[in-house]
Amino acid sequence: MGRRPNFEIADLAIADAITSCVSIDPEYWDFRGRADRKAAHALLQYPAMMVPQMQGELIDIVVSARPDIKRVCDPFVGSGTILTESMSRGLDFVGCDINPLAILTCLAKIGPYDSSTLIERVERLFVRITSDRDRSYAVTFPGQAKWFSGSTNLRLSKIRRAIESESNVWVRRVFWVTLAETIRRASNSRTSTFKLHVRSKAELAEPSVDPVATFKALLDDATRRLSEQEKIFTQKQVLTPTGHYIGEVDLILEDVSLLENNHRGREKQFDLLITSPPYGDNASTVPYGQFSYLPSQWIPLSELGLGSDNDVCSSTHGIDSVSLGGSNVAGIERGYAVCEISHSFQKCFTEILAIREDHAKKLGSFGFDLFVSIKAIANLVRLGGVLVWTLGNRRISGKEIPLAAIVEEMLRNTGAVTILSFKRKIPSKRMAVRNNISGTMRTETVLIMRMANS
Repeated sequence: MGRRPNFEIADLAIADAITSCVSIDPEYWDFRGRADRKAAHALLQYPAMMVPQMQGELIDIVVSARPDIKRVCDPFVGSGTILTESMSRGLDFVGCDINPLAILTCLAKIGPYDSSTLIERVERLFVRITSDRDRSYAVTFPGQAKWFSGSTNLRLSKIRRAIESESNVWVRRVFWVTLAETIRRASNSRTSTFKLHVRSKAELAEPSVDPVATFKALLDDATRRLSEQEKIFTQKQVLTPTGHYIGEVDLILEDVSLLENNHRGREKQFDLLITSPPYGDNASTVPYGQFSYLPSQWIPLSELGLGSDNDVCSSTHGIDSVSLGGSNVAGIERGYAVCEISHSFQKCFTEILAIREDHAKKLGSFGFDLFVSIKAIANLVRLGGVLVWTLGNRRISGKEIPLAAIVEEMLRNTGAVTILSFKRKIPSKRMAVRNNISGTMRTETVLIMRMANS
């Protein structure tokens, strides 16, 4: 066995590498003008995505200081920013998310890459679409007429039937992800927000989006981007001659708080945990579930990794209700429990409780769920493992919730020590400028810690 790295020296190397960038350019970590999403990173316009270039550079800094790092975990994997950046570096990866559309998107990004086959199958797909004379709806669900016109339903049905006939699993996943974005654009919901809001009568009176033409344009773009990603991976020598990734990738559709119990053997498995969790309950921050609801009605449950008896996608709030803070039951009691763990949480919780009890319930439920998840997450990281969290603050009842400070205190409770934290401005963020509760976050904190106790 090799010698254990000197963790303290590595900590200093990580901190020095990050702060030296700021000494040269105070706005370095803002990544203004350097945050465009290229190749597979732009496969789906998922809500509140991280900056790939920034996360990739953080991975490089940590791995440079700690060459022993081989296995990466993102417990809130989303659309796979950390996945793609980890694959670019030949690292093993495990990602977890409670949103089926997120896992499907990640599966499309792992390959096996074969651009020539994808191009060929796209041509066959559109032959099937244009030759489809079936006038029936491929799916039916409550509220369908509210969100889609009759002609849109018919065209989306042709696309779905054509995709179901595709035998190549990777190609079919790419088609489904492309259909998800097509559905968002072709539906009667406003595209200015990820929440489901029916367009105004004036907007609905305008010529509707042609789903087939939109799907074709998006699929052409997806094909080009995945071809670019294949070239990137090939240049980095992380693909086999058959297009398979050389490392191990495991994607899990599950509540992260259950990961430890349901997947025994993962304890102390990961060298680097790098993630960005929801900044608050989905109802009042980013509505991942609402964003995913309409696509999930058109994509078969089996493709989403769900069984026929799973009802998480059966309503507009299904996914959000099982996410962090999704239930406010015993929110006050759960909030008081978190107060024992985090002084920063206690301060804002008691202030908000004096203003509005319903808001305190939301905060208490979110804080409790977050801590339960953090305890499970911390047990996945080995002694000396590094944790990188990108965090933003929301506001409740006019009070700012110091999420970075709360998470830091929670992680310390699990045996982690702080290496460094720094703030960055968010030049742009893929979410509505304002929601109905608070202004969108304009800054983030990057918190870097290390597991010091087993």
